[in-house]
Amino acid sequence: MGGASVQSERSRFIEKMLERLRQEPLDVFAAKVLPDVLARGEKTFLCGSMVTALDVIAARATAPVFRVWAATGEYPIRVESLTELWRWFDLMQGLLCRYGIAENVARVQPPPREVLLSASSPSAKTSQVDRTKERGIGNQTSDHRSGDPDVTQPVARALNQMHIDAASTGRGHSMEIDAKKSALSKSTKDVPACDRSDLARVDVRVGCILTAKPHPDADALYVEEIDIGREDGPVTVCSGLRNHIPDAAALLGPCVVVANLKPVKMRGIVSQAMVLCATAADGSRVELIKPPSGAKPGDRIYFPGTDADRDNQPDPQLNPKKKIFEKVAEHLHTSDDASCEARYDEIPFMTDHGACRAATIQGGTIR
Repeated sequence: MGGASVQSERSRFIEKMLERLRQEPLDVFAAKVLPDVLARGEKTFLCGSMVTALDVIAARATAPVFRVWAATGEYPIRVESLTELWRWFDLMQGLLCRYGIAENVARVQPPPREVLLSASSPSAKTSQVDRTKERGIGNQTSDHRSGDPDVTQPVARALNQMHIDAASTGRGHSMEIDAKKSALSKSTKDVPACDRSDLARVDVRVGCILTAKPHPDADALYVEEIDIGREDGPVTVCSGLRNHIPDAAALLGPCVVVANLKPVKMRGIVSQAMVLCATAADGSRVELIKPPSGAKPGDRIYFPGTDADRDNQPDPQLNPKKKIFEKVAEHLHTSDDASCEARYDEIPFMTDHGACRAATIQGGTIR
C-alpha cells in the first residue's frame, strides 16, 4: 500500500510539473521552477534518486535556455542554485547522449568555474532576465510555444522513445524511462550476479580517517586507521599520499573508501581498503574525495539510475584476478564544473545527504 501511495504521489507530481512546463515561459521554468524543485532534499533528479520522463522532457525542452545562457554568459539565478541546476542539466544531457536518446543534439558546455563563483546581484538578475527575453527565449506565450518545433519535437521524441503515450500523462501512469531503452532503472534484485555491472560489485562507502602516520618502511606511504562503520572497529589502510599531501594531519576527517578489496600486505602492513582521491589533469595536485555534510562512516555510496543504486548489495570481497575495480576506475573522474563532483561517467557518487566531491580539482581522475 505504501509503495502504491508513493507511486501515485510521484505521478501527480510529474503531471503537475508537466503542466507547469506547458504553461510557464521556458526561461522562467528553467530559472525559477527547476532550481526550486532541485533544492528540495538535495535531489539528483527532479523526482528524487531515480531518473524519470520528467527529467528527460524538462532537459530537452529547456535546452535552448541553457544554450542562450552559455552563449551570453548571463545567468539570472542565485549562485548556489546555478551550480546545482547546471549539475542536473549536465548530468541529464550526458545520460541522454550516452543512452542514445539525444545522440544528434549538440551538448551545452557548463559555465566555467569563474562564472559560477561570480553570481550577479539581485538587481543584475532582473536585467539579465529582461535581456534574455529580448533575445527571444522566454517571451513566448503558451499558445506560441505550442507550435514551436524546438520545444514540441524534443518532447515528442522523448515520449516516443520511452514508449509513453502522451495521453497517459493525465492518467497517473508511471513515468520511468523504459529499462530496455535507457538501461538506467535496472535493479539488481532480479539480475543474476553474473549479469551485474562491475560498478555494482564495488563497495564504496563513507569513511573517517582517525589517525594517519608515515609508514615505517615506505617513504611514499601513510598508514591510516579509518572508521568505515564496521562493528569490529576501524580498518588499516596504506595510502601512497605522502609525496602529494605532506602534512598527515590534513588527511584526518571524512573520506571515501573502496571497502571490499582483498586485503594486501604493503611493506609488512596489511591494507584493508583504499582511499579515493582526485588527481589534477596535469598531476600537480591530489585531493581526497569527500562525502557531504551529514554522511556518517559506513554509509553506502551509490550511483542512481544504474544497477549500483541505493538498494544494491556489492560483492563481499572483489576477486583481484578479475580486475573489477580497475575496470571501474577507468570511468571515475571529477566534473568539469565548479562543483568538482565525483562521478562514474556522468553519474554522481551519491549518499542520502548529497553528492561526494573534491575540494577544487575539476576534470581530474579518481583513484
